[in-house]
Amino acid sequence: MALEKFNCIPRFEPGIPNLSAVQWMHKIDQMAETNGWNQVTTIAHMQSRLTGLAKKWYDNLPKYDYSWGEWKQNILKGFPDNRYFAVALRTMLARKKEDNENWSQYYFDKIELVRACELPEKHGVSCIIDGIPSEIIQTAARAGHYENPESLFASFLSTLTNLLHVERREPVNYRNKIPERDHLRNKEDRSAHPYQRYKSKCYNCREEGHLANACTKPKKECTKCKRLGHISANCKKSENVSCKTIGTHDKCYYITCEINGQKFLGYVDTGCGGVIVRTDVIDTLKVKYSQTDKIIEGYNNSVTQILGTVTVLLMVDCAEANVKVIIVENSIQTVLIGQEFI
Repeated sequence: MALEKFNCIPRFEPGIPNLSAVQWMHKIDQMAETNGWNQVTTIAHMQSRLTGLAKKWYDNLPKYDYSWGEWKQNILKGFPDNRYFAVALRTMLARKKEDNENWSQYYFDKIELVRACELPEKHGVSCIIDGIPSEIIQTAARAGHYENPESLFASFLSTLTNLLHVERREPVNYRNKIPERDHLRNKEDRSAHPYQRYKSKCYNCREEGHLANACTKPKKECTKCKRLGHISANCKKSENVSCKTIGTHDKCYYITCEINGQKFLGYVDTGCGGVIVRTDVIDTLKVKYSQTDKIIEGYNNSVTQILGTVTVLLMVDCAEANVKVIIVENSIQTVLIGQEFI
């Protein structure tokens, strides 16, 4: 078989990062075992992949009648591995995903740096995630609890779409609870805000125009959940609906919610201005939505493209409302419940 067909063996040239002589010869040993090469074939493939200084070293050897074991000893003597772990570690940690590269390019470059440090697989997963600039994607990646870098790439990173050519429009910051004070003075500016404030609504009689403390109708309080607006016979509070803190983030909570009658796991964020859902949630609901090319800004000024919007019936605990939800890619939390509902 022609040697050209075995170019899967990488070139060996001293000075190429992340490929020491030891690593290179280990790759050749793996190929030899996989393909059943004898010593002669193995040596021939090794010689065909020498380049640069390694090729000059080879050309100046006094003889070439060595066994494969002798060749490996000679290569190690000629090109010892003088890299220091601390240097390799700093280089690896400094490698971040660039805006102009896709996820595959980032992963395969980063994994070589990780392997050069000879870290355990779980630590390798952590280092790859650490190089992702978006905190949203970092959070989603950590939630997968991947055991090794290969599963992280196959199940998560390879599914992400790169928004490298999204036109940069003026971002809409939904994390601001209210517009700036100057905007509040201008009714036109206030009405132009994408999420207009609700009219006053009474939780006792469910009518708009006043609050519960000013309601003139008889007080309707549930003896089960102690909330206004219904009696215990009509109480929808479920014992299975719970809220728990995640990690050390005391202000972030997961909670069971219902969208159009279907249950999902919601993520309550009081600093988010809207209600955000992923495309897989919309696929499950089987609802049509209006497409848009707007973007939102948040999470340390990261930018996310809005795929569309649709109005749904959202129920959390005993509270429910028709809200317009923002649809984003699957790298975001499943259901992000913000101020539009709260």
